[in-house]
This record gives sequence, structure tokens and C-alpha cells, in this order.
Amino acid sequence: MNIDAEFRLFVKHIHSDLNYLAHILLSYPDNDEMLGNFLGDFVRKKDMLILPESIQVGVNLHRVIDQYTDRHDSVKSSVEILKPKVGRYAWVAIDIINDHFLCQQWEDYSPISLREFCDHFYFLLKRKKKILPSNLNQQVDIMIDHDFLMNTYNHHRLYKTMKHMERRTSFKSNFTDSIPILKEKEEEFQTNFKVLFDDLVTLCQKEEEKTNAE
Repeated sequence: MNIDAEFRLFVKHIHSDLNYLAHILLSYPDNDEMLGNFLGDFVRKKDMLILPESIQVGVNLHRVIDQYTDRHDSVKSSVEILKPKVGRYAWVAIDIINDHFLCQQWEDYSPISLREFCDHFYFLLKRKKKILPSNLNQQVDIMIDHDFLMNTYNHHRLYKTMKHMERRTSFKSNFTDSIPILKEKEEEFQTNFKVLFDDLVTLCQKEEEKTNAE
């Protein structure tokens, strides 16, 4: 398998290491929408047909968020900083780093503590386990046991997550090289995150207004 094919396959199959904390928070406090926003990368077309409409709203919002994020100038700016060391995997690394900044600035965006929020969502996942897609159902208990929403909480856990990502690629990906760059240019990354997330909050508010008007 060449590096281009390996990269596409890698991005297609990564799940529990990415920015699900951001997706879930952007749907809080609607439990069904939170679940759907989390499921966005797990759900296939046939899965959508059996999900309640209220959860489908969250799945669709997840995809709107992803498309908007990929085009955002702040994300592109952060990616360019990492590219010399991390290459094409910089896009994935920035998703992870942005969840780290969300953890650090949590009180700016959530009315409840990060610990309370994570525990609430884990409870929700367990309660709704029967309707989860099979590819997620088989791993959700392990994900919860590893407290996966806290995978980027501090530099130590962030490094472990990046190291885990490196082990999942056949070709050299240099995910851990993003950590010293992050420490050196933390203020710039943090500013880019805040611009992005503030815009995402506004985007999701507009999407909610559109949904309510339908």
C-alpha cells in the first residue's frame, strides 16, 4: 500500500482519538443531538435509517461542523505551522490539539465542569448502547474505561494520544513532533482555536435556528 492510500485509509478509520469533545459540547444540552454529533463518523447510510430523527439532527450537524472546520482559515494557519514536521497528518494533529485547548478553556464554553460533562455523556452512551452502530458498540465500553473524552486534557495525555496515533500508521507520521511545536507556539495555536470555536458556536446556533424553523 502506498502512502497516499494508507493515509486515506487511516483518516477513514480513526475514531476515538479525535475531537469528539468539541462535537458533543456544540450540541449540549440536547442529549439526542449530542449523541448524534458524536456518531457522525461512525454512522453509515443504512444506520441513519434506524436512528431517531432527533439523533439524525446531530449526525448531520457533525458533518456541517467538519466541512466548516476544514475550510476555516484558523485551522489552515495551524496546519501550516505543523506541516514541516508532521506533513499531511498535520490536519489530524490539529483536531487533537484543538480538543486540548477546549479542555484548557472549558469554563469559557460550558456551564458545567469538564468532569461532570464527560460523566454525563458516558452515562448517555451506556443508556443508548443498543442503538449504537455495531462498529462502535463493540468498543464503547473500552473507550469509556479509558476516559476517552479526556485524552487531550494535559500535555502528558496529549503526548500519549499522539504516540498512539503514530503506532496506527504504517508510514512515518511524526505526530509526537507536534508537541514541542505546540509548546513553542502555544499562544498562536490557542488564538487560532478560540477564533475557530467561537465561529463554530455561532454556526451551530444558526443551524439550530434553521432546524427549529423547519
